[in-house]
Amino acid sequence: MPAGGRAHDPHGGSARVTAAFGINLAGHLTSPQGLGVAARHTAHVLDERGTPWAGVDVPTPVPATHPVRLLASRCVSPATLAPHGVNLLHLNPPEVLELLWARPHWLDTETRVTACVPFWEFPHLPPSWLDGVACMDAVLAPSRFIEAVVRRALPELPVFHFAQAVWLPAGIRADRARFGLPANSCLFVTAYDTRSDSARKNPLGALEAFTRAFSDFRAGVGLVVRVQHARGAAAEPGSAERELRARAAADARVRLVDEPLAHDDVLALVASCDAYVSLHRAEGLGLGPLEAMTLGRPAVATAWSGNLDYMTAEDSLLVPAREVPVRGTSIGAYRADRMGARQTWAEPDVDAAAAHLRTLAGDPELRARLGERAAAAAARQQQLAQAGIALDELRALSEARAAGTVPWPGRAAARTRIARRRLSRRARRLLVNLARAVGVGARP
Repeated sequence: MPAGGRAHDPHGGSARVTAAFGINLAGHLTSPQGLGVAARHTAHVLDERGTPWAGVDVPTPVPATHPVRLLASRCVSPATLAPHGVNLLHLNPPEVLELLWARPHWLDTETRVTACVPFWEFPHLPPSWLDGVACMDAVLAPSRFIEAVVRRALPELPVFHFAQAVWLPAGIRADRARFGLPANSCLFVTAYDTRSDSARKNPLGALEAFTRAFSDFRAGVGLVVRVQHARGAAAEPGSAERELRARAAADARVRLVDEPLAHDDVLALVASCDAYVSLHRAEGLGLGPLEAMTLGRPAVATAWSGNLDYMTAEDSLLVPAREVPVRGTSIGAYRADRMGARQTWAEPDVDAAAAHLRTLAGDPELRARLGERAAAAAARQQQLAQAGIALDELRALSEARAAGTVPWPGRAAARTRIARRRLSRRARRLLVNLARAVGVGARP
């Protein structure tokens, strides 16, 4: 694009694009969920680097109960063409496809470099994600694990490691009294969102490790389980939440915190505990452990997948695991016919995790030492994120596009396939909306 020139508006006319490098940051900017948190951290990096950016808040399928208005003033109207020459979509490929089919006024993918930041937890990219990724000019992979996944699927596509970090709001502090937690116990904390997959997050594994670690004494330790979007008494019989509640009720040392909490309150809960436990079977990144480490809390975590970007045996207690086929999942996105049949994840060694918990409980000096190292590791992640190597690569792509360089060869074919499905997708969406309007079918 010529400096100071006018970009093509796919909806008719043209619009001025700023001459300097800038980014249109699109994502769930007001959502408290993980994708929204990651997008807001990217906004922080852009500000630190002095990179101009404009936000586009993409609504989540289910409205947020505690929207985060921090970036509201930085968002542009989706009814007008976004001002910068690079689109950075903090969205997963299915949502990218929805945008391309909807063709919102703010989005121009023809004259502007467009990249996405996908979060995926397993070793192979789902077949349904391939076109959503392939139609991008580049992918910014938020962990080395995801970078390898995308390269494995599309080796010619430009893929850049996009180091992730967290920046905590001011004023987060420990407050056990507020959450009704015992003042003198060594407390471990784990977190689970009922809208996620319980088998992957594995809160029952954390509970089992705690039980094994402290089966021979009852006082001085505790496990806090944060349950997001809890259904409580309405939880279905046989569900992961119902089982978690039953097992927690059998041990007075286990406390469920399931009331609605804003993100800052969840951070305060983590700060009120002594160590974080994540016996996940797979993580694209692992935001919870990274937040805990930023707070100076040591982590006991499975030694597999995205969390190894920021964890080592020097600053965390890593739990060995064996790679096994994925099984026992509860959400549609993880069905074998949607994600592919070859997916694997890690089965953590619960006995090894229990030994780590017992060691931490008996050694306050070790907890303090690991907490300091965890905070230092999180600070290094912040430095990597602020270096912004992937953002520099986007700038180079934008300059190359302005000079007439053709995007990677597979992009055009992917966009052609997507365009062919647009009419059928719109017709299907119309039928779904009509059914909802008359009270038929599931609601978002």
